[in-house]
Amino acid sequence: MSPENEQSGDSGDVDRIVKAAREALGRAGYENLKVKSVIRSAGVSVGSFYRRFRGKQDLMLALLADEARRNTLYLTEVTAHGTPPERVLAWVDAAAGIGFADRAGARMRWFTSLPSEVRRQTAKVIEPGGATDTANPLRRALADGIKSGDFPHADPDQDAESIRGLCSVAARDESGWFGDNRTDVVGHVARFVMAALTNPRPRSAHPEGSAGDGDPG
Repeated sequence: MSPENEQSGDSGDVDRIVKAAREALGRAGYENLKVKSVIRSAGVSVGSFYRRFRGKQDLMLALLADEARRNTLYLTEVTAHGTPPERVLAWVDAAAGIGFADRAGARMRWFTSLPSEVRRQTAKVIEPGGATDTANPLRRALADGIKSGDFPHADPDQDAESIRGLCSVAARDESGWFGDNRTDVVGHVARFVMAALTNPRPRSAHPEGSAGDGDPG
């Protein structure tokens, strides 16, 4: 096998393994997910699996990275057009409302089934400014908002992370504090975000968001 074909085969095996892991996680949850079942479903050998992954947690990180790439691509698309405020609101709508979409909601549920020690490692799969950085499209919208005068007091890096953290909490919230439906949840977060971005208070007085255990969205 040529190096090109071998590399292509490696990539194909990884894709099949990650796809099988996603399906297994959706069915059984993290605690009941078995590597043997993933290997069997992916149609790869045990050796092929362990050449790429050290074990279950390593596989979950690959799955989180894949999810982050998907979400970053989607968020880039939805924020591609419009004024800076419209692009920020489009990002918030997609990120805070993800738990209400059928497929995305299912992925959010399997994410919350992961142990906290796995979720805390999410930062390892985020490539700042790269294909897995879901905040990057938001960061660009905020930077453009500074130039346009829409967000004269914004800090693209800090505010993007705060907004991502807030949307992550809102998307996973089961208490109903943010609202009982998608419209209420997104509206609640959007009003808070826009008020914070247009408030002329000193930076030290801005509310700080927290990503908690982290996630790929």
